[in-house]
Amino acid sequence: MRVVNTGYQLNSAWEICYGPDDSLWVTESKSYVVEKINPINGGKTQLLNLSGQGDFASNLSDWPQGGLMGMVLHPTMYNEWPNPSKPWVYLAYVYHNEGCAASNAGCFFKTRIVRYVYDRANQKLKNPQTIIESLNGS
Repeated sequence: MRVVNTGYQLNSAWEICYGPDDSLWVTESKSYVVEKINPINGGKTQLLNLSGQGDFASNLSDWPQGGLMGMVLHPTMYNEWPNPSKPWVYLAYVYHNEGCAASNAGCFFKTRIVRYVYDRANQKLKNPQTIIESLNGS
């Protein structure tokens, strides 16, 4: 096994999955970024930045446990690569602060699940379609 020193760190990596293109697909919880990392040379490509999707400050004292959380690649991404018929990537992230309890019992957040299309040519996630909204989060 070869270990690569990339010279950078991830910001609260939450989900890491092995992609159909032999790279690691990563969600970073607190920075709300989706990236691909080449495990051979350590190269990093940002696929999506959702940092503007939350309606709460990043310095919130009771930060949501999740942030940008889960990620799933549609099965056709793997079994039809490099031209999947459904190049879909699903993301779950906390986007709304419902408010905080006065008794230090924590804050209440909402989570949404969104489907994106993976644009292989430009290495970006685009065309968001909300699948589920207003799930209790954190």
